Amino acid sequence: MQQLKLSQWLKGVTIFVGIIGGLFFFLFVPTYGRNMLTLYPEFSSLFYLYLIMIWIGAIPCYLALYQFWKVCVQIGKDNSFSHENAKSLQNIGRLALIDTAYCLIGILVLLLANSLHIFLFIAALFIIAAGIAIAVIAAVLSHLIEKAWQMKQENDLTI
Repeated sequence: MQQLKLSQWLKGVTIFVGIIGGLFFFLFVPTYGRNMLTLYPEFSSLFYLYLIMIWIGAIPCYLALYQFWKVCVQIGKDNSFSHENAKSLQNIGRLALIDTAYCLIGILVLLLANSLHIFLFIAALFIIAAGIAIAVIAAVLSHLIEKAWQMKQENDLTI
């Protein structure tokens, strides 16, 4: 019963993070961006470009949430140390690296176009640091879960 409660709690957190992310990406960012246009009208021609770039950057985040949901389902089935969980965590790490690379490329393109606002630069640095941290944590967890799954498989064969 503990696994089921943990799974439900993690699913609730996943839903909450998805809702907060949706509010951030589709409510806060456009509203804040429009407010920034009054302070920096020279960036008004790039508003929709920035907005679309941020929305594209949200796609790997939601794909990672889906992968985490799959981990929660396996935990609910009392199958925490499974090959599926190791693969899902590996996918989360890859998605984090993809989002980090996308953010880095976006910064470089905007920097070369001389269109990079300092706020976006600072925010992107935090996103890059968080993406690298998530990728490393997911890779380590994936490795540990894969090793635990292999040990479980070996023990299941031993009578």
